[in-house]
Amino acid sequence: MRTASAAIIAMSLIAAQAINSNSEPHDPEQIINEPCEAAAVLTTIAHNMQATLSQQLTSNKQLHKRLAQATAAANSNNGGEPSIAKAAIALLPSLAKAHAAEAEQRLTKSKTALPGLVAAANVSGQQAAIATIADVKVKSTTLGNAGIASVTASKANLQFEGAASNGFAKFHSKIHRAKAAYATWATPAKLGKYKVFTIKTASASTTSDAAPGVGDINSDQCRVRQQTVTQAPLTGTNNHLCVAGGAVLTTPAVTLDATTTPDYGLAAEGDYKADNPQHSLKQAAINIMQAATELDKPASAFDPDKLSSYIGDDTFLATVGYIYGKLTPEQSTGTAKPRVLELITTHFGTEDKFKEKIWDAIEKIKVSKNVLGARIDLTIKDVSDMATAQQISLQQLIDSKQKTMCEATKAEGNTTDKATEPPKTADEFKKHLTEKPCKDEKGCDFD
Repeated sequence: MRTASAAIIAMSLIAAQAINSNSEPHDPEQIINEPCEAAAVLTTIAHNMQATLSQQLTSNKQLHKRLAQATAAANSNNGGEPSIAKAAIALLPSLAKAHAAEAEQRLTKSKTALPGLVAAANVSGQQAAIATIADVKVKSTTLGNAGIASVTASKANLQFEGAASNGFAKFHSKIHRAKAAYATWATPAKLGKYKVFTIKTASASTTSDAAPGVGDINSDQCRVRQQTVTQAPLTGTNNHLCVAGGAVLTTPAVTLDATTTPDYGLAAEGDYKADNPQHSLKQAAINIMQAATELDKPASAFDPDKLSSYIGDDTFLATVGYIYGKLTPEQSTGTAKPRVLELITTHFGTEDKFKEKIWDAIEKIKVSKNVLGARIDLTIKDVSDMATAQQISLQQLIDSKQKTMCEATKAEGNTTDKATEPPKTADEFKKHLTEKPCKDEKGCDFD
């Protein structure tokens, strides 16, 4: 019974912990209530954006390599095996198209995401700075005398306290408890609404006493203008002059809300002014949201070693249809598409055999030993960049041209001009027609 009770208690504690964990605020809107919380969240968002952008900008090296190899192979007959060069030609348009799309995508992501990443980092730094000085206040001090004329040097100077050496430290544990949600913060769904903060000096009251202010000590309290309503704890001698400490700064919140207006209300603020915090912070929020939206889109994942990557491209269907079936693009992607798919299976194999049938064969093609004056001994497998591919292609064109010229010269040298007989006179021609050989050959009649 005791064991069962212990087990029940343990399970209850685990359940309670789980419930408590689930109730912890995990979204920026829930977490951010102070400048340092805004700084921590925005720092995490900037870090996540940087990591995602870096990953999405990573070049598809295999695509670049296959484009180069297909380019080099397109002008080759593979030692009497033109079908491989033909296949390379069919692959080239789709490879080039995917390569161009990747380059355009990388440019778009950079142009869209970088302003937002920079904005998140900048606002994070601003919020950290605000958090560092937000709690600065005038320190409660005694002047050490009841009469101002008797106060010793430096005792009447205002003193300050409360500056944080680390703007993140105060709420570090709270932010850390939301670690499991970090990856979701840099997404459009989590950036719809949250707060950031500005800073300004606290306004002194013009109608009532307020700290910080000057007063006197009474019963270990510094009373502003001798009023017990406004006072600050301070150990000292009764009736000595004192300064009742108090805050000198405030941090008004700016709610960035795109749930009602996608521009966070920027347009409603009127003409944009960079020195207006409402304007600059809302513009930053727009940039951050645009970056998050762009980075939320998956990067293209064209795999040149998978036949399915090509079959989904109408350009490939049209190319195969024309090269292998003499079909028009309209036919290849329309009524004759089943026929094109059959041609693909025949000439390119199936998904699991495509790489072996095509790319392994392409990589075995031997490259001319003389490439633009350099003696090399390569196969297409050694080609990994377009510069090398273009050099090989150019050399193949040069070799082909030279071969054609050599064959033409040889043919010209083997042709001997036959000697032409001088034309016959009229009498000779007539005599020829009446001679027996002419009759035997052509059936001429004697006159």
